[in-house]
Amino acid sequence: MPTSKIIYNEKTNTAWQKAFLYLDYSTYPERSQREEYIRQQFLNDSSLTYSEKKGLLIRLQRHYDTIRIQKSDEKRPCRDCYGWCHATQYCELCIRNYLENDFRNWSSGNKEIDMLIQECQQNAIRPNYIIEWIEYNKFQNVTYKVKGGCSTIYTAIWKTGRYYKWNGGTQSLERYGRQKVILKRLKNSANNHGNWFQEVKSQFTLDNTSKYLATCYGLTRDPKSKDYMLVLYPYDNDLRHYLMKNFQSMSLAQKYMIIKRLAKSLSKIHEKNAVHRDLHSDSQQHKLVIESFDGYVLTYENIEDINQMWNIQTR
Repeated sequence: MPTSKIIYNEKTNTAWQKAFLYLDYSTYPERSQREEYIRQQFLNDSSLTYSEKKGLLIRLQRHYDTIRIQKSDEKRPCRDCYGWCHATQYCELCIRNYLENDFRNWSSGNKEIDMLIQECQQNAIRPNYIIEWIEYNKFQNVTYKVKGGCSTIYTAIWKTGRYYKWNGGTQSLERYGRQKVILKRLKNSANNHGNWFQEVKSQFTLDNTSKYLATCYGLTRDPKSKDYMLVLYPYDNDLRHYLMKNFQSMSLAQKYMIIKRLAKSLSKIHEKNAVHRDLHSDSQQHKLVIESFDGYVLTYENIEDINQMWNIQTR
């Protein structure tokens, strides 16, 4: 178990949003300059506690480590695997080796699914965003929530939780611990009919590290019904309800961040030639995300929210 976890609250999320919103790219053209500028914003914020500042700095380093792996040619030697890695908090090569060595210890029972998950793990770039096969007995308190046209949604407690961080001393991934998740039962997945596998593939291969897209942790299977189920982060609400509840108290900076995140989400999805379904909000991290799915099921019931988002104050 990790000894500490990043603190998400109103103060830390406001500090995070303000730092990025007011960052002047013309003044700080280099990535290292931007990282240092934001770092100083957190350190000099007298409203934050020591623990809050520490959490923000860890979060910032993770953010830029992801960018380094995806977009930078800068590398450093790893003293453990002797390879050349991009990240500074961990070695992405060590993480991939660890996951590969564990391939023999799990199987979904479906060769195609196993190969897909293994491919995702071999491209992992962050310890806290790793796709995996999760045995159904790892969940408890599975509770029905709602049924839609193509799936049924449940809430559950994942007893061990997702991978959270890399421990360089033990050369192993550590888990977050008990956490709430969403289980999304995929229609017709028990008999291999329908487009459920395409949805799984799309969910896995979209940029799972993006803070703008719905986070998927992996796949499980109900031993009774034999249906496959996606394991997702438990977003609280859709965009319409989030705005109706919070619009009056939102700052101008928060409103601009919503527009930015909607644009970023759509850009990420369109880069993959995918389509989107629902818009969600997460009160814990104060962010909005788009749930991304396959190209077969088109549900645009919430798209009008984009055009109406500033006209709901009196509704």
